Amino acid sequence: MIRFLRRYAKVLLAVLGSMLMVAFLAPQAIQRFGSSPTKRVIARMGDAPVTAAMFDKSQREIQILSQLHEQIMPVLGVSDDDAVGHWLMLSKLARENGFVGGQQDGQAFESTFTEDIARSSAIQFAQYYSQAGFQRSYDDVYKDIVTQTLQRFRNGRSDLLRRGFTPETIDRALATAAGVNRMLGAYLNSFQPSTPEAVAEARRFWDAVRVDYTLIPAISFSAEAPLPTDEELQAHFQQYRNLRDGEGEHRFGYMLEPAIEVEYLQINREAIKSSIEIDPVEVAAEYNRNRGRYAGEFQEMKAQVEEQLRNKATDQAMRDAERIATREFLKREDKLPSDQGFRVVPADWPINRPSFETVMNALATQLKEKYNVPTAAFVTVQHRLSTMDAIPISMQVLGDTRRDIGPNSVPFAVLAFSAKELDSESPYGLQAGIVAKPTQNPAGDLFFWRVNRVRREGPPDSVAQVRNDLITDLKRLAGYELMLEQIEELRQEATYAEDLDAFAQNYFAVAVKDVEVRRSGAMMSDGQPALEDFNDQEVRDVLLDHAQTLDPTVGAFNSLDDLNLAIPLPDSLSLAIVRINSLEPLDIESYRRVVPNVIFSAKQAFVGAEDWPFSFETLSERLGYVSIDRDDDLPASDEAAGESEEKPTQAGL
Repeated sequence: MIRFLRRYAKVLLAVLGSMLMVAFLAPQAIQRFGSSPTKRVIARMGDAPVTAAMFDKSQREIQILSQLHEQIMPVLGVSDDDAVGHWLMLSKLARENGFVGGQQDGQAFESTFTEDIARSSAIQFAQYYSQAGFQRSYDDVYKDIVTQTLQRFRNGRSDLLRRGFTPETIDRALATAAGVNRMLGAYLNSFQPSTPEAVAEARRFWDAVRVDYTLIPAISFSAEAPLPTDEELQAHFQQYRNLRDGEGEHRFGYMLEPAIEVEYLQINREAIKSSIEIDPVEVAAEYNRNRGRYAGEFQEMKAQVEEQLRNKATDQAMRDAERIATREFLKREDKLPSDQGFRVVPADWPINRPSFETVMNALATQLKEKYNVPTAAFVTVQHRLSTMDAIPISMQVLGDTRRDIGPNSVPFAVLAFSAKELDSESPYGLQAGIVAKPTQNPAGDLFFWRVNRVRREGPPDSVAQVRNDLITDLKRLAGYELMLEQIEELRQEATYAEDLDAFAQNYFAVAVKDVEVRRSGAMMSDGQPALEDFNDQEVRDVLLDHAQTLDPTVGAFNSLDDLNLAIPLPDSLSLAIVRINSLEPLDIESYRRVVPNVIFSAKQAFVGAEDWPFSFETLSERLGYVSIDRDDDLPASDEAAGESEEKPTQAGL
C-alpha cells in the first residue's frame, strides 16, 4: 500500500487538489446559477434596488387596470414614455404615505371612477345630442355613461379572470389605483379656488360660441405670385427633401413614399359563366335526381335548374383556370433556387420571367376547348408606379380584390406592400418578380398579379423628380403671404357680405354653417367633429378669448366688426374667416352639475403642468429613480426584495 502511495503520489495529489477546488467553487456556482431571476436588479430608487419582481408587479397592475378601463392610467397621469417606472414610483409613494387601502377599497374605486367619468362627460354629450336633434337630457346621458362604464369594468374583470388573474389580484390593483388617486386628490385639495376663480374656470372650459366659417386657400392668390426661380426651387428642395409630406413647416415635405409597379391577369367569372351551355338532357336529369330540392313542376323549375348547373360548371371552370394559370407561371418560377422561403431572382429575370400574355393565351386555348370560353374573358394590365394611398384610384379594379389567409381577408394593397423588398418581415411570403397567389373581387373574378418593381421610401434624387410639387408649394406660400397682406380687407369684405356662401365661392372655398366651438373641440350641426384645419386648439382659443369680450346678447350690443374674425392658419396655408352667430355661456344649472370637475380643473390650472410634483421627471429626480441597462447586475438581497415582491397566486401571474 505504501509502495502504491509512493508510486502514484503525484497523481493522487492532482486528483485531491481538483476535488478540493470543486468543493471550494461549487457553493459559489450554485449560488450564482441558482439565484432567482426575479431578484435581479433592473433599476434603483436612491440606494434601494428595484428588482425584476417589483418591476413585474407594477407591469401586472398596469395590465389589469388598462384591461378594466383604458382611461384609468391617463386619468392618473401615468407617463406613456416609461409607464411601469412611473407607476412603480406613484404606487410606492401612495403605500408609504398610507393612501392605499384593502381589497374593498379597490372594489369601491370602480364606482368612484365611473361617477367621475360620467359627470365629466355627460354635460358635453348631452349638448352634442341636443345639437344633433336628439332629445337626451343630462340625467339620461349620465345614466347611460354610468351603465356603459360599469359594464366595461365587468367585461374587463371577466377577461382577466379567464386569463388566470384572481379576484384578489384584481382588487389589489384597483386598491393601488384608488390610493394613487387619493394621494393626487389630497395634494390638489391643498388649494381651494374661490367662487370667482371657479366661475372663471367653468367659463374657460364650458362656454361655447356658434359660428359660420370658411377657409380661404392660399392657392386663391397664387396666380398673382411669380414663378419661382431655379435657385429658389433648389433651396426649397434641399430644405425639405428629407422630410415626409406634412412634417415640415407649412406641412412641406418631399420624401418619396414606397411605391410598386404591378402587372395582373384578370379571369372574368361572368364572361365564363355566360359562355357555358347547359345540355337540356342534363337539366332534366338534375331535376329528377333532386326532386326534394325543386318543389314545382319541371317547366316551372327549369330556369332554376339551369342556373344551378351553370353556376356549378362555372365554379369548375374557375378552378380549372386557376390550376392552368398556376401551372404556367410555375414552369419557370419553380426552376429558381430558394433561400429562406424566397426565390433567388437572377439579374436577367425581367427578360426571362413568365409572360402574362403567354399565360393568357394558354388559358384561352384550353378553356375554349372545354367550356367554349371566349378570349375576352381574360385581360392583362400593366400599371405604373403607385403608392398605397393612390391604389383606390390608380388600380381600382385590382385594388378591390382580397385573399383569405387563415381567418383574415387581406386586401390586395396590404399584400402587395408586404413584398420583402419593402418589408423585410414579409408576413405573407411575397416578393417582387414572383407571381402571387390569386386574389378575388366581390364578383368572383380571379386576379393573378406580380409586383414587377418597387420603390423604397427615400428622398428624391433631384429637383426634376418633384419639380411640379415644388412649384405648386412655393406659389402657394407666396399666395399665402399676399393673402396676409390683404387680411383686413378680406375680413371687411366678409363682414358686409350678405351671404357667406357667395363670399367663399369667390375664393374657391365653401362656407360651413352652424358650428359649435368650445375649447375642447368644434362640432358641426350633425354632431360630427369640424374639419381638422379649423378644429385646431389655437383657432378655438382665439375664438373663445374673443367671445369672452363680447356681450352675450350678440345682436343687440355688438357691432358687425366684433362678430367677424380672420384667423391665419399657417400649417394649411389658409385663412379662416369666421362669423359669430351666438354666444352660449355655461348656464347656472349646468355649472352646478360640473362644479366638481371645474374645481379639479381649477386646481390643476393653479398648480401648472411644470410644477406638477407627480410627473415622471419630477418623481425620478426626487426619488433618484435610475433604470439599469446591464446584464451582469448582482441579485438584490432577500431583505431588499422581500417586502416589495408579491408572489403570484396562480401560474402565469
